[in-house]
Amino acid sequence: MRLFRRGRRWTFRAFVPEELRAIIDKREIWKSLGAVSYREALRLSHVESVKADALFAEARAKRAGGTTDDTPASVSDRASPRQPHKRACCN
Repeated sequence: MRLFRRGRRWTFRAFVPEELRAIIDKREIWKSLGAVSYREALRLSHVESVKADALFAEARAKRAGGTTDDTPASVSDRASPRQPHKRACCN
C-alpha cells in the first residue's frame, strides 16, 4: 500500500522501480495528502497511484526507445478528482 500517516497528515509514497530511477531521477515519489479523513486520503492515494503508474509506463517506453503514444497525454487530467456538480439555476 502506498498510503501512510505521518502525525495528523496522510502521505502518498511510491518506490520507483530500480530500472527506472535513472530516467525518473528519483528513488521515491512522495506527496502530502493533508490532514483529511482516512476515506478521503484513500481516495487521493488512488489518484496519485494512477499518476505514478502512468509515469512509470512512460519511463519504460522511453527506456525501450519507443513512443508514449499508447499512454494518453492527459492521464494526470483524467486522474484528478471530480468536482461536484453545481446547479446552474437558483432555488
